[in-house]
Amino acid sequence: MQTLKIQEEQLRVIIREEISEVIKKEFMKLRLMLIPEISPEEQKEIEGLYGEPTFDEAEVVELEDV
Repeated sequence: MQTLKIQEEQLRVIIREEISEVIKKEFMKLRLMLIPEISPEEQKEIEGLYGEPTFDEAEVVELEDV
């Protein structure tokens, strides 16, 4: 069996980053579950009142990625 030697601090950083990513994904799932769904008619009404949403591509999260 091959072993990999890694500094304790490097291991802590890797674990911290991975845990942070998992927590971020789980919170996104929770947010998605709590957002009420709307009908296409409701969406049209909202867009009629407020216009279509404008957003930066960087702010978009693909639901399939969560």
